[in-house]
Formats: sequence, structure tokens, C-alpha cells
Amino acid sequence: MSVKDRMNMMKGILADNPSKKIPEAEASDGALMSTAPKKGTQTAPGGMLAFRSQLQQHEATVKSLEAKLAQYADGVRTIKLEASLVDESKWANRHSSSFDTAAFDRFKDEIAHAGGNIQPILVRPVASRYEVVFGHRRFKACKLLGLPVLAMIAEMSDEELFTLMDRENRERADLSPFEQGEMWRKAIDEGLFSSARQLASHVGVSNVHVTQCMSVARLPSFVLELFANPTEIQVRWAKAINDQLQADPELLTDRSAKIKALGKNFSSSKIFEMLVRDDKGSTKLHSSPLKHEGKVVGKISRGADGEVSVSIKPGFLSVAAFSNLEKLLADLIGK
Repeated sequence: MSVKDRMNMMKGILADNPSKKIPEAEASDGALMSTAPKKGTQTAPGGMLAFRSQLQQHEATVKSLEAKLAQYADGVRTIKLEASLVDESKWANRHSSSFDTAAFDRFKDEIAHAGGNIQPILVRPVASRYEVVFGHRRFKACKLLGLPVLAMIAEMSDEELFTLMDRENRERADLSPFEQGEMWRKAIDEGLFSSARQLASHVGVSNVHVTQCMSVARLPSFVLELFANPTEIQVRWAKAINDQLQADPELLTDRSAKIKALGKNFSSSKIFEMLVRDDKGSTKLHSSPLKHEGKVVGKISRGADGEVSVSIKPGFLSVAAFSNLEKLLADLIGK
């Protein structure tokens, strides 16, 4: 999203709350004063005149803000900040794995080659520090490179910050249910919204979608820690795991402990299968025959709990061959 598009996004929010400041706007500008109706009792004609006057002031304020935002859209006033003075937002939802990819390395190299981020991030002042509103990848890259970060500064409330971040994040092509659900979970747990339904109404998505994404983020910690990358957890997996948790929490806890004890880097899909498998069916996830000259002489199997077994009929494995097999398996273990 371009700076101009982001400023247009901010314009929509600031128009709803014109008392907030735009980047580096003059605090003394009368157009930025709040136009909220005054409390008190008035006669009907007087109240109507007051309301009309306040409405006109509000419209004037919005027009003033739009004019300033239009100026900033084409020539944004920015400042370079030391990365050490900037903090990630408490609503940030990018998983740490997103910064450990070849794509992010290339992105970081581009910023290093340019000597810093060309497109500014947006921050809000918090005491003597700053909090990122959007541009977390650019901020992260600059911080890792030891470079100052180019930023726009705007004062805003928690609700406005959350709204901007949510709109920005939902434009990401790689946004996972876990990341989106984690952001929404934090907003509800910290009291920004009273319920998933209220949050859904505020951000303009269905309550079902909010509930589904949050079902991934709210999986038990002992389940989430099994996945090297929780962003790979699908919504339908979360439903099956939560169903298992409701039906037999002890069984799910036991299975999670066994998977963790194996110390293996299973794929996300394999972990899901091991968590919700049906014990009434076969416990073998994989079994292949071992053949010699076209005849089956044994088999190798992998159980649902990750246990591997090899069986070979008598007379087909010499002492020397058995010794070589031991060495081969020893070399493979842990890889």
C-alpha cells in the first residue's frame, strides 16, 4: 500500500474523530479543535441552532483535515527516528517466523542498499518513545541493520491504532488465521472490545470469521508449542482439535506430551494427524514392504506416535549386513 493510500485510510478514521492530530500538524490550529456538542439543557429552537452551528464547524474541520492530508499524501513530512526509541505495537500479529525467510532477507537487503526505508512507517508518540502503527517489517529490517527508521508521527487512541493496523493487516496476502486471530484475541482480552461480535462489527467482518480465526489463536499453549510455525494451522484443524479437547482433554494432553517427548520436527499436518487420530482404527500411518528378488522379506513401519520398526525374515540379513544397518540407522537418527 502506498503512502497516499495509507493517508486516505487515515482520513476516513480522522473524519470520524476530527479532534485527533495528523502527522506534525500545528497544535494551535483552530480547525483541529474538538466540536463535540456541549452538555446542558436548551430550548428546542436554541438547541437546533446550536446543533446546526456545531455541524457546520464539524464539516469545516473535516474539510481542513482533508486539505492537510491531501498535502501530506503528495509530500509527506517525515522524521528519522533511532530504532531503539521505537517499539512494536502491542497489537502486532506477525509471527516471528515471518522474519526468518528468504523473502524477508531480500527485503532487508533492499533496505540496506537504499540506506534505510524509503517508504515511511507510521508511529504514534507514547511518553518519550514511539509505537509502530504500520510498517512493522520496515521497522524490523531497520532495527536489525542498525539504521534509523523514516517515520510519520500521528497521535491517536488505542481504538484508532487498532483500526488502522487491522485494515492494513487484512490487505496482506500471507495473513494467516493464527496471526489475525491473535490480534483479535489480544484486543478482546485487553478490553478494547467487549466481545467478538462487537469487534466484528467495528472492523467490518462477519462474527463467524472472527470466531474461526480466534479459535486458532486460543488453542491451548501445549498444543501451539508443538507446531514450529503456528501460522500453518488451518481453521478446520483448530475445530477438530477443540472438539477433541472438549471430548477428552486428558487424551489430548497426553498425546501432546508424547509428541513433544519425541523431540522430532514433524510437519504441521503430521502433528495434526497425531493429535486427532482415531485410536479405533489403524495406528500405522505408514507401512512399506521390504523386497528381495521380487519377494517380500520384511517391512518397515511408522506408528502414529512416531515409533519406527523394521522387521526382516530369518536368513535374509547376514551378521555383517546387520552391523551395517545399525551404523546406517545410527547416522540417520536425529536428522
